[in-house]
Amino acid sequence: MPKQRSVSQMKEDRERLGVTGNCYDLAIWLLDEFDNDGITAYPIGHDLGTDDAHVAVMALDEEGPGRNSLSSPKWESISSALRH
Repeated sequence: MPKQRSVSQMKEDRERLGVTGNCYDLAIWLLDEFDNDGITAYPIGHDLGTDDAHVAVMALDEEGPGRNSLSSPKWESISSALRH
């Protein structure tokens, strides 16, 4: 079974090879970015353990209810969080 890449390895691969990864890689990366920015976030998923499995990230907005954000990782989702 392949080993999960670290966030630093994913960043290096992005710079060197232009690749990002699958939803699991990008959720881990996004969770790390949120954590670095002090944003509470949780991984969520469905159909885990099947070929239809998918993961996403739920970020909590401390400003108030109803402003939480769901990000289904793909490069467009994560790139905006990384540009700030």
